[in-house]
Amino acid sequence: EFAKSPMRKRIQMVFQDPTESLNPRFTAVRAIADPILRMSDIKGRDAVRARCEELARQVGLPVELLDRFPHQLSGGQKARVGIARAIAGSPKYLLYDEPTSGLDPVNADVIDALVQRLDEEIGVTSVMVTHDVRGAFRVADRLALLSEGKIVMQGTPQDFLASDHPKVKAFLERDFDNAQFAA
Repeated sequence: EFAKSPMRKRIQMVFQDPTESLNPRFTAVRAIADPILRMSDIKGRDAVRARCEELARQVGLPVELLDRFPHQLSGGQKARVGIARAIAGSPKYLLYDEPTSGLDPVNADVIDALVQRLDEEIGVTSVMVTHDVRGAFRVADRLALLSEGKIVMQGTPQDFLASDHPKVKAFLERDFDNAQFAA
C-alpha cells in the first residue's frame, strides 16, 4: 500500500549496497528514470532523459556513464546512481543506510560531501544510519548513539565530544582519537 501512498514520494531510501539495490538488467539511466516515471509528471523519452542527465550531473556522475549497466560501474559510481534515483522524485526526506560502506576512503569522503551538498541544495532532510563515526561527524548536524536498540545519547557532534557518558566515551575512543576533532 505504501507504494501507492502520496507519502512514498516524500520519503526515499539510499541502500547500503548499491550493487544489490540496482537491477542488473537496467542501465544507469533506466534505474534513475524508474522513480521519475512512477512519481513525477515528467513524460516523454526526451524529457525523462534530460531529467536523468540533470540528476547525474547533480550527483557527480558523468553523463556518458548513463548507458552503462551496474557491472560496468565502480562502487562510487553505483552509489551516485542510487542517490540520483533517490532524489529523482524530489523527496523531503532521504534515509541513507550505510552510504559509504564498501567504498574506499576517497570515495567515502566524496559521498559524504555529496550528502551535505544535497541537503543544502535541494532542502532535503537526511537521516543516515552508519558505523562510520568519522563520516558521521563530518556530515551530521545531530547524532544519536544507539546501544542494544536504545538511544544512549543524542546531540551535536560537540555534545558528544564533551560527554562524560561511559558508552559515548568508549565509542569515541574505539573509533578515533577525538583530539583531532577538538580543534
